[in-house]
Amino acid sequence: MLEPADSVVLAAGVRLEGAVLVDDLRGSRLPVNPTARFVLERSGRPLGEIAIELAAAYGLDPGRARDDVFAFAFRLNRLLLANVDRGRGPVARIASWVGAVLHLAPSGGYPRPAWRRVALDTTSRLRSGVGAVSAVRARAVALGLLAAALGTQTAGLSRVAPPTAWLAVGAAVAVGLAVHEAGHALALSGVPAAIALAGSRTFVIHSRLVGARRRLVAAAGPSVPIALATLAAGVAQPVESTALALAGCAFGGHAIGLTVATRDGREACGQ
Repeated sequence: MLEPADSVVLAAGVRLEGAVLVDDLRGSRLPVNPTARFVLERSGRPLGEIAIELAAAYGLDPGRARDDVFAFAFRLNRLLLANVDRGRGPVARIASWVGAVLHLAPSGGYPRPAWRRVALDTTSRLRSGVGAVSAVRARAVALGLLAAALGTQTAGLSRVAPPTAWLAVGAAVAVGLAVHEAGHALALSGVPAAIALAGSRTFVIHSRLVGARRRLVAAAGPSVPIALATLAAGVAQPVESTALALAGCAFGGHAIGLTVATRDGREACGQ
């Protein structure tokens, strides 16, 4: 959900070259018209101010100019070409989000969050891995807390496992996401890459790869949590730990990433 105080900033590796928006990371070129170039040349400034200037420069109705600027900024963000920098604090944004939910809910709509592209420093494996974990840490913690909360509630109803065991599941969910993306990043050492936080999806984008290196990068992500699942399962039985067994199940869920049901799996299979 964009607001007038928000600004859009081209993602690292994206640049305006004349009338073309160039994404060096993905090797793509997107032609832009004069209006789009007007907006791009003011990257980093509040969208509301850009809309006012656009209306004055082209003699447009202010409302139409605002809609055009917001629509273009939203498209740039959805193409992972630009990130959104928020112009207001979290309390004000939450209040706006709640208002938007109440407004859109009767028609079945909902406010859509901004996506984000975070560049990775792949000059070394250590920097690659640490950068990937840093990029997803907030999302990983949030998913882990959600998994732990849901599991704890379920445990209270079914008594399948003690509530404390679900804390291990939450930790495994968080760690699983972090090491999955770190696995991709480690295999991408020396290759320009970035982490994409796109709605409910988290994935790595990188320069074009072919052959064995492409398959290795795809398989490396799911392989790390699968290795942790194997370790947890191996230790859980001897020590009779329900928590470790459930954590192993959470890690093991990443095995679907090596099947053709996922992009990683298809690329790992050479498709």
